[in-house]
Amino acid sequence: MEMKREFEANQYWKKCMPAGIKVDQRGNFYVSVPRWALGVPSTMNRIVNKNGVAVLEAFPSWEWNEPGNANVLQSVLGYEIDEYNRMWIYWI
Repeated sequence: MEMKREFEANQYWKKCMPAGIKVDQRGNFYVSVPRWALGVPSTMNRIVNKNGVAVLEAFPSWEWNEPGNANVLQSVLGYEIDEYNRMWIYWI
């Protein structure tokens, strides 16, 4: 993915500010990263283990995190996971 290569090459990760980390009832960890700076590839993420390293995976998918597409997530400011394991997302 081109955006991922740019993210790493330009060290955009230095400007990312996680807004919240939460755990669902299945033990999945999530983190939101508002797009307050250029180059943030995904605003809503699940933390997954890949080869012993914790990495962010776009949640619910890369398509739902596409920058510039007004029909999907653009900048998640906050979210909650309720007692029924439903995620409520506040986004702009």
